[in-house]
Amino acid sequence: MTTADETPRVVDVPEELAAALKADPAADAAYSRMSFSHRREWAEYVAGGKKPETRVRRAAKALEDLRSR
Repeated sequence: MTTADETPRVVDVPEELAAALKADPAADAAYSRMSFSHRREWAEYVAGGKKPETRVRRAAKALEDLRSR
């Protein structure tokens, strides 16, 4: 018999994305409604930028997408 994995799943949100979400409550609400895997994908996308400018630009792109939901 197998048991369900009840461990809470937490996404490590990069600071650029966290700051952008904090500044936009509507996008933050849309992000919070997303599944764990979609939140993780956005976080990894933003964090994957090597330069700070790239991470900021990617966070802005994420907010555009979230606002359209």
